[in-house]
Amino acid sequence: MSINPQIVHQFAHVVKEPMRVRIILALAGGPKTVNELVAGMGLKQPTISNHLRVLTDNNMVKRRRDGRQAYYSLTSKKIVRALEAVMRADTAMLASRGK
Repeated sequence: MSINPQIVHQFAHVVKEPMRVRIILALAGGPKTVNELVAGMGLKQPTISNHLRVLTDNNMVKRRRDGRQAYYSLTSKKIVRALEAVMRADTAMLASRGK
């Protein structure tokens, strides 16, 4: 498997914001509306909407309309697996520093 540095850079750029990681993890449980995300995270609607726009613009999240409601979901479960891999690598690096 070949690693594309451009894709890695773009992924890192998007997830460097902790709130976006929290949104991704919340959406890993299934589709949610902005109001559900606001209630679960305790942030204001414009803040959540701005982060969702960045995630949508970068094809990590998709939006589905159902009447007046918009539901947001992950475009792929691979996004969560990538975050998990980063966390495992980070944990390993921190552990090796302590030796």
